[in-house]
Amino acid sequence: MRTFIQKDASLSAIEYIQLNFLVTFISVLIAMVAMLIGVAFLSLFERKLMGTVQYRLGPNKVSGFYGICQPFSDAIKLASKQNPFPNSGESFLYSIAPVAMCFIYLSAWCIPLSFVCPSSKGLIILLVLLSCSALWQAVSGWAAHSSFSEIGSIRAIAQSVSFEIILSMSMLTFMFLSTSSMSNLNESGSLWLGSLNLLVTWMLTLALLAESGRSPFDLPEGESELVGGYLVDYGGSLYMLIFLAENLSCLLIAGIMSFVCIHPLNWCKCLTITVIIILIRSAMPRISFRDMMPIVWIMFMPSVISAMSLSVIMI
Repeated sequence: MRTFIQKDASLSAIEYIQLNFLVTFISVLIAMVAMLIGVAFLSLFERKLMGTVQYRLGPNKVSGFYGICQPFSDAIKLASKQNPFPNSGESFLYSIAPVAMCFIYLSAWCIPLSFVCPSSKGLIILLVLLSCSALWQAVSGWAAHSSFSEIGSIRAIAQSVSFEIILSMSMLTFMFLSTSSMSNLNESGSLWLGSLNLLVTWMLTLALLAESGRSPFDLPEGESELVGGYLVDYGGSLYMLIFLAENLSCLLIAGIMSFVCIHPLNWCKCLTITVIIILIRSAMPRISFRDMMPIVWIMFMPSVISAMSLSVIMI
C-alpha cells in the first residue's frame, strides 16, 4: 500500500502526507491490537507451560477448553478493581508510569515490524526505547514512596545501567556485520548473523532478559526479598498495564532475537524463543543482586568486548 502511494504521481503533496499518515496509523493500530491479543494468550500459555514443567495443572477452573477463558477473566477482574493510590506518593507519576511502560513496549514492537514504521535506524531506535523502560520502573517505585518500591526502583536503575552497555555493544556488533535498518536486515539473505558470533548472541540474550526484567534477572521485583519491588503498591487496571508491559517485553525479546540473530522474522522462530524464555523462568532461580554486578562488569564486559573486536576483525 505504501509503495502504491509513492508511485501515484497524481497525488498532491498534502494528499500524499494525509494518505501516508492514514496508512501508518492503520498499520500501527492493527499491530498494537494484534500484540495485545497475543499478550493475553501468552499469559495463559506461560502458566500452562510452567505448570507442565513443575508437574502442576495450571489454569483450568474458568469455563472453556483447558482454561482458554482465563485471560478474559483476569482482565475483567483487574479492570473492575479500584486503583489504590499511596497517601504520601506522587499520584500523577504513580499513574502515568504503567501507561508509559506499556506504550514503550508497544512502540518498540513497531520497529521489528518494518512494514509498520520503516526506518533506516531501527536498531538504534530500539535501543533508545528499551533504555526508557527501566526509567519508568524507577519512576513508579519512587512515586509510591514505599521502602520496598524504592529499593526495587534502585535495583531497576542499577541493572539497566549495567546491562545497557552489554546490550548496546552486542547490537553494535550486529550493525557492523550487517546494517542498522531492520527492513534491510530482514532482506540481507539466508545467513544467520547469530551463527557468526555465538558469544555475542549469548550476551545479547542475557542483556535483553535483564533489560526486560525477565527471570533470572527479575531483581527489581524480587518477590522473596521485596514483596514485588516497584509494583508492590499497584493494583487494578494499573497493575494490569504493568502485567501487559512485562508480557510484551517477552514477545519483544523473541522478536528481536528472531530478527537480529536468525532473520528473517518468523512467527515459528518467535514462538520457539518464547518457549525457551518461559523454560528459563520455570527452571532457573533468581540471581542474587550482590552477585549481579561482578558478573556483569568482570565476566560479561570483557567477553563482549573481545567478541566485538573479533567481529570487527572478521569484517
